[in-house]
Amino acid sequence: MDATDSTSDFRHPALLLIDLQRGFFADPGLTAWRQQITANCNRLAAAAARAGVPVISVRTVHKDDRST
Repeated sequence: MDATDSTSDFRHPALLLIDLQRGFFADPGLTAWRQQITANCNRLAAAAARAGVPVISVRTVHKDDRST
């Protein structure tokens, strides 16, 4: 493997969590799964942190009236 090929370099893993916010669960299809999804993500993030794997949480912020 070429040392500059970062797309296949798995020596530096990280956990990336994207948009796990209350608004995500506003969708009726996801509301029923909220507790299970949240608990699983929290367990995964805790395990990653214990293993020294960086945990990156990305979120977007919008106004409640959805004007943004």
